[in-house]
Amino acid sequence: MRTLSEISYLKTKTMDMKTRALQILILLNFCLFATSLNGQDSGSKGYWKSGGELIFSGGEIGDAAMIGPGINGVEELDVDPIVRFSAFFHFQNQFHYDFSPGVGIFTGFGVRNIGWINEFNSPTIGSFKLKQRSYTFGVPLAVKFGDVSDGFYVAVGGEAELFFAYKQKLIYNDNKRKSSSWFADEVNLFNASVFLDIVGKNGGYIRFRYYLTEWLDDEEQSFKTDLGKYTWAPEKSQLFAVSIGTAINTKKYTDMSNDRLKMSSIY
Repeated sequence: MRTLSEISYLKTKTMDMKTRALQILILLNFCLFATSLNGQDSGSKGYWKSGGELIFSGGEIGDAAMIGPGINGVEELDVDPIVRFSAFFHFQNQFHYDFSPGVGIFTGFGVRNIGWINEFNSPTIGSFKLKQRSYTFGVPLAVKFGDVSDGFYVAVGGEAELFFAYKQKLIYNDNKRKSSSWFADEVNLFNASVFLDIVGKNGGYIRFRYYLTEWLDDEEQSFKTDLGKYTWAPEKSQLFAVSIGTAINTKKYTDMSNDRLKMSSIY
């Protein structure tokens, strides 16, 4: 058994690692921003797009087991996944560079609210529902094929995400219990995903995303009821999502707004 000093040291070390990871991501963000500005000043083919999305998400949980008050040993749970819809808060800023009319790349940064909902059935305590989500800060990198400047194209890429703000809601016996925390132990700090974008003219898109890593720590999942604290563990916890959104060329939008102002001033 670890001593209190060892536990304190481990917690401090974990927080230091999380702080350094956040600093690295922020530094990378500033580097991308500076690089894009430099490219635009030198007459390159780089430009920004900004937008948001609506996310329908779920995941693969496999089998689940639980221990707690009134349970003899380990109890297996029946799991019924429910699609989660999220409209807030999703923001993305993409920096695009087109090598030709048919091929390009984009990177940037974004914030999204993603998670899942599962309804469990326990032989001991009955049914309960868990809603789990996290805000993430992500840095994508993708290759584009098609009419990449202003039309239909397909983008294939990957994204590294920092899961920084976790929230859990338990619904049991018509009662709700909420908990939330920054850089929570329940969630793995870094997660990686791959995605496919199908983009139409004027920036509307549909996106398919699959996470390659498990976003939950299977040793840290728990919830509390009036009966006491229960600990549970999923067999796996890989998220997937389908998004509908838009990413608008910032310069074109600004130019259109300026043109409308000039036209209105004429009259």
